[in-house]
Amino acid sequence: MLFRLSSISIMVITIGLLCATSAKAQYVEANEIFTAGQAVNVSVPQADTLIITYRPGSNIAEVQKVAVSGNTYKWTPKEAGLVSLATPGGPAQTVSVSFGGFPVQGLIVLIIAGSILFGGALYASVNLFGKASPEAITDRPDT
Repeated sequence: MLFRLSSISIMVITIGLLCATSAKAQYVEANEIFTAGQAVNVSVPQADTLIITYRPGSNIAEVQKVAVSGNTYKWTPKEAGLVSLATPGGPAQTVSVSFGGFPVQGLIVLIIAGSILFGGALYASVNLFGKASPEAITDRPDT
């Protein structure tokens, strides 16, 4: 038996989809690449304030409100991570901001983690194989 939708449920689904798709904001181009420290033009139609919410890899958000004169604002992202652009009472657009250069902190963490990993493996190998003498291995009786 096929599942049948009534005309009311189809109408509710259609209205829900229309409301969900019309609430999207488009302040910047969809294919634009954002890099920390490089300026980007943000178009803000019919608003005098732009709300910028930074979420740099955590749940803690830093909100910055800037005044906009005209329809565009030259924005320079200060940190890498997720950033939401919105106007007061309007929808938001979330963009991803990448690092401006090579992250040195990531390299330091990689070196420390590798040292711990391979240092532990070396220590375990020396303790496992270094304690037995060759005589102890060859003097076993045949079974």
